[in-house]
Amino acid sequence: MGPIVLDGKMELIDEEDSQVYLAWLRLQTVEIVIDEVVNGWSYLSACHALGELVRRSPQQALPIVLGQLRPTSMILDCAFRCYYALDRTAALKYVEDHAEHADAWLFGSMLSEVSGDVGLLPEAAEILPAARLLLRLLRERGLQAPADGGIADLDVELFLEAFGDLE
Repeated sequence: MGPIVLDGKMELIDEEDSQVYLAWLRLQTVEIVIDEVVNGWSYLSACHALGELVRRSPQQALPIVLGQLRPTSMILDCAFRCYYALDRTAALKYVEDHAEHADAWLFGSMLSEVSGDVGLLPEAAEILPAARLLLRLLRERGLQAPADGGIADLDVELFLEAFGDLE
């Protein structure tokens, strides 16, 4: 069975459909691929489109995607991680601008990416303002070291290990 097409979007059913969708994405303009990330039919299709975007035009497209995604979108978490890997300075600015309103998924990604750079300190002083902001927000949200070993808790634990004594 082929993909079900609704309003120009494909519902991905299996691996074969994913391959058809990826082939279709490769033929589209960057603008259409951005639209597929932002308004994708499903999380899987949005992830495929994000992967194509990162492969093709990350410098141009990731800031646009981050600006257009809904704050509660799970794909925002993936886009932020790609953006951080591409341009840490710009991503740290994004943290400073958006951490206060980040949902749990995005906030966890911010904690994870910033604490992953702790080995660069003290040379990477650019990390400190974002780390201070995240630490303040972490305390305001009442998040502590992990109690049940969940993934978000691991992000919190690693961040507190790296920056817990930062004032």
